[in-house]
Amino acid sequence: MPYLRDPWVAEKGKNRHHSGRLEFMRRWCGAALEPDAMLALELYPWHSTRVTGAIRPDPSIVREFIWDPIEELEDPLVFAFGAPWFPILEGKLGLEVIRRLGREGRRYPTRVASRTVMVMRSPGGALVVAEKHEGAAGPPSAEEVCLLKEELADLTG
Repeated sequence: MPYLRDPWVAEKGKNRHHSGRLEFMRRWCGAALEPDAMLALELYPWHSTRVTGAIRPDPSIVREFIWDPIEELEDPLVFAFGAPWFPILEGKLGLEVIRRLGREGRRYPTRVASRTVMVMRSPGGALVVAEKHEGAAGPPSAEEVCLLKEELADLTG
């Protein structure tokens, strides 16, 4: 992950976006993962200040450049953070919703009233955990990661 090492960090400083996702993965896995243990794919170019209009990616592009490569991995566990992922994942890529938690599903002990978690499985067996909450598109806090892992232990092992 080039955004988490030099020369990027020396030149631009810490990338909070990718650092937050790496920290989430470390909490989820309970291990001191190196940055190259994480693959991050972006649905939208949030970093671009030139984009001023709504971005509505064609699902076929998401399938070709994001989803199909993921399906080639062995038993991938995919996390999608932010509300924009929900309409793309649900109904556009052939994923089966197998669980809904939080605001739009079965209650669980999250402390974030607006949190919604949707868990899907692909025809190829990939498991996708999509999470959204009001105010940000970042991963859950350390405490929330523990709660979510407990709720999904039967699916994620």
